[in-house]
Amino acid sequence: MEIRKLNADDYEQLLDVLDTVFANFHKHPMDFRSELPKMCIKDDKHMGYHTGVFEDGKLVAVGGVYPLPVKIGDASLLFSTTGNMATLPEYEGRGYFNKIFTEMMKELKENGFDGARLGGLRQRYSRFGYEPAGLAYSVSFTANNRIKYFKDAGQDITFREIKREDTEILAFCDELSRKSDFYVERSSEDNYRDVYLGLRSKHATAYVALKDGAPIGYLAASGSEYVGHALNGACIWELRYTSIEHFIPMICAWQRRVNKNISFKLAPYMQDELRLIIPGAEGVSISSPSRFKILNYDKVADALMKLKLSKQPLMKGELIIGIEDYGNIRLYVDENTAGCEKTDKSPEFTLDKLTATRVLFGHMPVYASIPVLDPLISDWLPLPLCWCTLDYV
Repeated sequence: MEIRKLNADDYEQLLDVLDTVFANFHKHPMDFRSELPKMCIKDDKHMGYHTGVFEDGKLVAVGGVYPLPVKIGDASLLFSTTGNMATLPEYEGRGYFNKIFTEMMKELKENGFDGARLGGLRQRYSRFGYEPAGLAYSVSFTANNRIKYFKDAGQDITFREIKREDTEILAFCDELSRKSDFYVERSSEDNYRDVYLGLRSKHATAYVALKDGAPIGYLAASGSEYVGHALNGACIWELRYTSIEHFIPMICAWQRRVNKNISFKLAPYMQDELRLIIPGAEGVSISSPSRFKILNYDKVADALMKLKLSKQPLMKGELIIGIEDYGNIRLYVDENTAGCEKTDKSPEFTLDKLTATRVLFGHMPVYASIPVLDPLISDWLPLPLCWCTLDYV
């Protein structure tokens, strides 16, 4: 047995393992070249994000750590997607999952990641520090919503598929993304290849929205929130626009185009969008967008405290929380700002890391994990952690 980082020569073996294992799990064929195109690049850099187990030169198990630089307001953080854990069926039960994931957790710590996210079963990953967390509003929208509540808006908006050679449009998409309160930084190298491939993840197709021939936004959509389904545009994965006034018209125009019930997610800090869509949507549900492992609680909470204060007034004060095997953090709001920092002050209560993730970032209300004794807790928490983006790798 050999455990090592992959390289470009392992490209075909990696795709064979992932397609085989995930097809068996999902009960239909898989194609990771379409599923996660940002990952499937045949060079040492992208293949080197993976750790594999080899038996007699054959790749039999694999997992990946994919760095994703994140901007939250003015703060720069380093997140990661961890996952694509796969072991060939005939090699299961040999402890390869634990060996690979332990190596991946060392990598997160040694390389200064602030947080990591993944999909997958809770009980499989909670022992490594991952907890369902964050908050996303899932919106369903129908033709009746469009016609009867929103007066069939957006009739002057058209959509055109974004092609790889559309460098100016890809630059436009990148600029719009960077105006968001929370975004993953995408490279502009190679004529915005990273932007294009990111918008093609999850079998999505990207479209620029046009009004009077001028671009006003873009969206990326696929057939379903579930992997591997037919493309019909019913699930919008990412949506950006030059002005909030284009939000509802773009939603209406897209629903009219695909002629199906559509769905999309909104982050808790997208308060203007929520106020506009909730009264006329078919349904809105709240759930965790991912499973998160927080490595630097103070740094992540600091960025999100500042973001939350920029969206709504917060009570002034300070709150000291102890986190086992991490230390004490001080959340504060004063006359000028809000934030979070490590402190030597005595905590008002101490939580284990998984509970701290739930309490600080939701999506469950705070009282589901601890008694609410301080009004600051109800006012400040949960912080608006979300992941409404196609940046999975």
